[in-house]
Amino acid sequence: MIGALTQIIPNAWFDRLEVAYDRASLAIKVAVPFAVIFVVATSSAAPEAELFVTVPGCLTEAPMLRIVNRYIFLRDVHTCGNLDDHTATVTSSHGGSASAPLR
Repeated sequence: MIGALTQIIPNAWFDRLEVAYDRASLAIKVAVPFAVIFVVATSSAAPEAELFVTVPGCLTEAPMLRIVNRYIFLRDVHTCGNLDDHTATVTSSHGGSASAPLR
């Protein structure tokens, strides 16, 4: 279930937020960085499985937090640069994986 946030929040909202952020002053951009990655995943092997997020050039097997039978990852990634058109891959300690483009 990668990309759950974009399934819950309409794409139009992301587009409006991006436009507003791009028009904001430098002070606002420094105070409110708009470079976060948020991943929600599920696993048929929960709760035994551990899940990890990889984004080439940014994250390598970063562990996800398990909350009940869902896994969550949220991190500021402003040091990674532009992640448009990159892919996030979630891998399981039990061998499965899933990938989705970042938006």
